[in-house]
Amino acid sequence: MLISLNMKNRWARFALLVLPYWPFLFLFSWSLFFFRDLIFGHKIFLDADIATQYYPWYAFTAEKIRAWQLPLWSADMGSGYPLFAEGETGALYPLLRILYVLFPTAIAFTFVYPIHFFLLSIFTYLHLRSLRVSKFAAIFGAYAYSYGLFFVTKIIQPSILMSATWFPLGMWAVHEGINKDKRYLLILPVIVFLHVVAGHPQVVFICLLAYILYASALIILVTSRKNRFLRLKRLGVLLIALFIGLLLSSIQTLPLVELGKQSLRPTENLHYLFSHSFPFSHLVTAFYPNYFGRVTPDTTNPPPWYGGSYWEFSFYIGLLPTLFAFWSLKFFKKNRYIPIFATLTLIFFLLSFGGYLWPYRALVRSLANFGLFPFRVSARFLLVGSYALAVLGAIGVEQFFVRVAKGTLLNNISNYLGLRPFVARTCYLSERPKNKTSSFVFMFKGVVLCLLLFDLYLYGYSYNRKYDQQLLSSKPTILTFLPSDTRQQYRLFSPSEWLPFPEVKRRLLPNINLLWHVPTVTATTPLPLPLSESTMFPSQYETALSRMNAGFILTPKRYQQFFLMGEENGMFLYALKDPLPRTYLTDMIVATTSREKALEYFTNPTWPSTAVAVEEKVPLVKKTLSLETSVQLIQEDDVSKTILAHTNKDALLTYVDRIYPGWEVFVDGKKEELLRINGIFKGVLVKEGEHRVQFAFRPQSVKLGFWMSIIGAVMYILFTLFLLSKNEQN
Repeated sequence: MLISLNMKNRWARFALLVLPYWPFLFLFSWSLFFFRDLIFGHKIFLDADIATQYYPWYAFTAEKIRAWQLPLWSADMGSGYPLFAEGETGALYPLLRILYVLFPTAIAFTFVYPIHFFLLSIFTYLHLRSLRVSKFAAIFGAYAYSYGLFFVTKIIQPSILMSATWFPLGMWAVHEGINKDKRYLLILPVIVFLHVVAGHPQVVFICLLAYILYASALIILVTSRKNRFLRLKRLGVLLIALFIGLLLSSIQTLPLVELGKQSLRPTENLHYLFSHSFPFSHLVTAFYPNYFGRVTPDTTNPPPWYGGSYWEFSFYIGLLPTLFAFWSLKFFKKNRYIPIFATLTLIFFLLSFGGYLWPYRALVRSLANFGLFPFRVSARFLLVGSYALAVLGAIGVEQFFVRVAKGTLLNNISNYLGLRPFVARTCYLSERPKNKTSSFVFMFKGVVLCLLLFDLYLYGYSYNRKYDQQLLSSKPTILTFLPSDTRQQYRLFSPSEWLPFPEVKRRLLPNINLLWHVPTVTATTPLPLPLSESTMFPSQYETALSRMNAGFILTPKRYQQFFLMGEENGMFLYALKDPLPRTYLTDMIVATTSREKALEYFTNPTWPSTAVAVEEKVPLVKKTLSLETSVQLIQEDDVSKTILAHTNKDALLTYVDRIYPGWEVFVDGKKEELLRINGIFKGVLVKEGEHRVQFAFRPQSVKLGFWMSIIGAVMYILFTLFLLSKNEQN
């Protein structure tokens, strides 16, 4: 008997300790349940952008991080690519770095999703609690936003998910910093840093805009006139905090800006900038997300009638939260936060319409003239629009159950329907004892929450296809026909297509090659290539492919003029005849006036294969004797190449690797001018004799960004000391 009493007391003490934190336990448990296949079933998401971009980038980045390096450059990707400047690799993102150190890449990648969905729901819950809603309403809104279709469909774009995870925490910091104590704003620089290094610049822009608008709305609509000057001072502190956050992240933003200047994505192409604008007709998906159909990431050819990407247009937060959001507008004048979030909903939904609205088109045209608006997919403004809608839904469900508990809601409904006598006899709450009323309300809340759980689980759980992790451990069968020593000397050409992961792996499509260290000509990147990566007819460009060091072609088409090395399930691996080596010497040089002219020479099949086009004037000493050379690549890694070159007369050493700001060349230890060869590759003039040539990648943008981040860190320390020294009355 004594033992049973002790056990009861222990359970009672445990319950008292745990009960205040039940919302956190609930959200954590749901995260484990929703991603149970990834955590316990050894599954992984691998469709769409994950296969052709994110996972190969993350795998390459993980290798570098474990070797205590930054993934500055990848020589195997698209004839060379500045992967760190891409930003979406998350090379500086703390959570990814910790996961890479603790786990293999595949397991680390699967943990990204449950961790960030849990954090997203917790941060949303904290912000909702600061708006003085109940724990139930906060959980209701947090679940609706976190597991709504905006984020579930962004599983194939983990950089958006990771960057946007910190948005609700930023909103909480802004709310507390403006309304209570400006010292809460100390967390904002860290949040902005995490936004940036997580990897999606458009999300950063959207979040910063939301923070400023939210703070302004709090000052205008919530603050009394007496304290408005104090709140304006806090708005100034907020702007300083955002600036320091951007300064902290300079080590990532400066290389990203440099890449944007070289990008193929045109800021002056308005059709490109207005692509994936949210159509007005798709507002109906707030109530039924599959009204226009359901397009999953493993769909080979998405239907053109949909008007864009399902995963870009989805913002469904559940039918009940949407209805409660409209219900909350009934209390527009009674709750001071409803006007704020109703305004934010309206603003960001209008922005998401993008090219469908003439003010947005006029603004983007003006900015594009100066190259200042590189973002497309205006539908991503739904990130904030759906958040504000979820907050309204949480406030609405709070007001709903307040009236249910008082009995006024059922009283009004019964009067309207003429059922007052029936309701009075059965469930007229105002005449019930308080304990029975609270039990009824508790059960009613449970039913509402279960309906929301089921609603979003039904639409979200099966949307993204899951694959076995063992698919990543086995090499593509076609690689058995490609000797490892040969594939390191020459690059592979494989055209890009939108296919499910098994086909991406089988065809060794661009970027997935990074997993098996196969150098390729093409890649899914914003940088231009002299040959379109989507072409399916490489026979027309054999000379150009040869000049790009392409020794092999992997394609589902048959070609008679190429040597067939192997075949596997309809995929043919061909060898090109006499491809140019990775590095060579030549004296056949044509000076061009522009990069476009150089590319014309490059793709001309009648031009000699070893001839090169150079935009600069090359002062060669002409000699009548024929060129005799020997070139030996004695050292090569991603950021450094060392070549031993011998020539009997002045010649141009060409290295078939992309030229990019930050590359330098040294001949016998002396820095020389780096030349642009054929509009895209790099080279250097060498004199007669034997020389040791070194190409090194030392990007100034990374160095400058590092020192600017150091300055930002010092400013953050001073900013912290300043705010902590001020004891401001709330």
